[in-house]
Amino acid sequence: MKKESDQSHEKSNKLFADDDTPQNSRLDEEVIAYCNCWKVLIVDDKLEAHQVAKLALKKLKFEERELEFHSAFSAEEARKVLQDHPDTALILLDVVMESDKAGLDLAQYVRQVMENKLVRIIIRTGQPGKAPEELVFTDYDINNYATKTEMTREKMITAVIGALRSYRDITLIEEQKRELEKVNEQLKQEIERRKQLEAERIEQEKLRLEKEFLAIQAEELSKLNADKDKFFSIVAHDLKGPFLPVLGNAELLIEIAEHAKAEEIRERCKVIYDAGTRVIDLLDNLLQWSRMQMERMKFEPRHFDLKEIIENNIWLFSQSAANKEITLQNKVNSSIPVFADINMVSIVIRNLTSNAIKFTPIQGQVTIFVNDYKDKAHENSDAISVSVRDTGIGIAPQNQAKLFKIDEYHTTPGTDDEKGTGLGLIIVKEMVERNGGQIWVESEPNKGTTFTFTVPLSD
Repeated sequence: MKKESDQSHEKSNKLFADDDTPQNSRLDEEVIAYCNCWKVLIVDDKLEAHQVAKLALKKLKFEERELEFHSAFSAEEARKVLQDHPDTALILLDVVMESDKAGLDLAQYVRQVMENKLVRIIIRTGQPGKAPEELVFTDYDINNYATKTEMTREKMITAVIGALRSYRDITLIEEQKRELEKVNEQLKQEIERRKQLEAERIEQEKLRLEKEFLAIQAEELSKLNADKDKFFSIVAHDLKGPFLPVLGNAELLIEIAEHAKAEEIRERCKVIYDAGTRVIDLLDNLLQWSRMQMERMKFEPRHFDLKEIIENNIWLFSQSAANKEITLQNKVNSSIPVFADINMVSIVIRNLTSNAIKFTPIQGQVTIFVNDYKDKAHENSDAISVSVRDTGIGIAPQNQAKLFKIDEYHTTPGTDDEKGTGLGLIIVKEMVERNGGQIWVESEPNKGTTFTFTVPLSD
């Protein structure tokens, strides 16, 4: 049997010696592979089947590509060829070879074991009874079925072209699928890279914000420390100042009490009284300021009549104004409903009125009036402005910016040598802003000063 097979191989080689078809040498295979041919594997134990197939398909080209033939005379030999040529496009497969179903077993091996779903398989059987067409198509993954007797040259060419076209399409789909998977993988890598970059950016931004926050906190802490130092400096200065005349005059009164005149004693007592008043004012301002800093001063806004608060303060300072022959005028003639903390607004008006009287000379004038006001930064925020105007000594432009800053302490004696604490305007500013208002000053030396602040009309 082996001798007959060898003779068949020799006969086949001689038959195609002058054929234009490339031979199955390694060099020819490399040339064909370089020429980008379609690989066709003929699996049949009959040499004539190989010869007939090659003759029928010898001149066939599909899409300008020739056919490269490989032969196997058994299923086992076909397995080896397929392992060496995994890019085989088509298998022309006989069923009955070394066994009655060797070809069908090979088809199953290709699909299941080799997991090759691309190669097209055409069954050519000379014994259709051994492999009925319906059973083969039902149980095996093949692409075409024909008996050798009905497989004419035209039908073979048609079947091969159809199989190659199908192989081309499926291969293209697989290539596109692989490219898509490659793109997806690249996309995943890019997404991961961008996620990492974004995470790094967020971390850097977080560190930057934390650094800025710490810098701001450090700056605020430094400012608070500076304010605290300045505050204690003001307190120490203003507490020490009033006690010196108190102690000095009290000591003097002890010495002259027995023989001093009543007028002299009265003058000494007035100095002590004025000094005590300054200490009380300072302590009152300190208490209010410290309560605001610790947020222990309750903020209780409500509706009230601004005119009533102004009238109360006019009455409170009427005697102080009369002592300096100052005209204290109230030009608020009608009720003005506002929404704010009534105690804070009263303290603001009281401080501004007290300062106006203090820095207005004898026979001067202090006037309290109101105007409609609309905050340009908030077009829907209506407010009323309250002004306290005096005809006093005025404030130099370079000192006006210092009035509301604790770190730039500025105070001057009044026209009757009245002393200030330096904290009044700082407290006024904080209270005005606590109520959602603004405060500013307009002044000209020797012509007078106007302090204006705003109060919301509604909540």
